[in-house]
Amino acid sequence: MKLKKKFLKKFKLYVLINFLPTNDEEKTLQFVCDIIKRGADIIQLRVENRTDKEFLSVAYKIKRRTSDFKIPFIVNNRPDIALLVNAEGIHLGQDDLPIESVKKIAPQKFIGKSTHNLDQALKAEEEGADYISIGPIFSSPTKPNLSFVGLNLLEQVNKRVSSPILAIGGINLSNVKEVIKAGAKSVAVCSAISKADNPGEITQKFKNLLII
Repeated sequence: MKLKKKFLKKFKLYVLINFLPTNDEEKTLQFVCDIIKRGADIIQLRVENRTDKEFLSVAYKIKRRTSDFKIPFIVNNRPDIALLVNAEGIHLGQDDLPIESVKKIAPQKFIGKSTHNLDQALKAEEEGADYISIGPIFSSPTKPNLSFVGLNLLEQVNKRVSSPILAIGGINLSNVKEVIKAGAKSVAVCSAISKADNPGEITQKFKNLLII
């Protein structure tokens, strides 16, 4: 696990891809290539309201592209899909399978865990998460049902948790410096990049701010 944590610590910019019913697969794949070329360090795939076949198809294709660029690919919620496409990691939410169970079927994969308060973060570390996301730091359009947790919680978690911490939720170019000041070394971004007129340019701006 120490090697996996060391590996993850050098990454700054996680980009989350939400593959929705309205998304075009080819445009999504082009988007992935563009943001990797401009500085994305890790790609995480979320698939919502698509069939398992569609999920598997786009996951295979994204994995091929991340492999070409030699960056990790993480699948959200689905250990089975992650194993089938040989993704490097699996990201779990609070209501997903326990980390212990996922480790039994995917012992070589990075396992990340979403947390929303200090107790959850401490528990995730105890359970053996390779990295822990904390958020949403700010109000997030992709998680409207969750109240934002704020920068104070990020500071608390940084002081108490030794596992790599990933700040997530509502992070954009206007507030990312606040997140860095609060102690974040890595950030996850979704809407600020995916909804931009020029995602590649915005990706590069994020990366420039995170090289500290």
